[in-house]
Amino acid sequence: LDHPKKIRSTSIRVEVSPNNPEYDPVVVSFPRGIPSSIIDNDKNESSATGDGTASPPRFTSSKLKASSSRGRRITGSDDNCTYSASAAGRGHDGRLTKMYVCVYNKKQKTLKLIPSAEKGTVFSLEQSVKDYTPSVANGSMLIGGGRTEEGNGTTTKVMSASDQVQMLVESFGSKKKQKVMASRASNKVNIHSVVGA
Repeated sequence: LDHPKKIRSTSIRVEVSPNNPEYDPVVVSFPRGIPSSIIDNDKNESSATGDGTASPPRFTSSKLKASSSRGRRITGSDDNCTYSASAAGRGHDGRLTKMYVCVYNKKQKTLKLIPSAEKGTVFSLEQSVKDYTPSVANGSMLIGGGRTEEGNGTTTKVMSASDQVQMLVESFGSKKKQKVMASRASNKVNIHSVVGA
């Protein structure tokens, strides 16, 4: 039997920073995934200084209302997307939970705990692609712009997202799901047959 190697332990000094609302870090999350420019820069360990990699997003933080100290808006953008989140800035609700950002310094063997701004609020950043406008025709969103024109001059209608879902359910869905979709289709109101519309 092999015996496990002894694990070396190192003592670490913990430092707790006092609250400083002007300099405390803001905690953000990317629910739709971390921006590719951040991932690319982590892999390359280089900044975008002409080496072909995208520059990481730049963020700004501002008050929701100029007249109030409560509430914060975080906005940012990179080459492809914009990001935004806001918190209403409600008063502290008495919870004892606090959020800290920890920074570990390997050389000095210290762990610095920094209280996060906005009493531990995590700003969930909404992501939107620059220069993208979804096409909407007859009340349903169309994928690919609704119509495509091919090289020979013919125009082809692109299937709407709801039609694609309908086809998937008809082909692969359970009987229960097919009944639900049939019920939805029968409950649709034709706007042209409504009197006064």
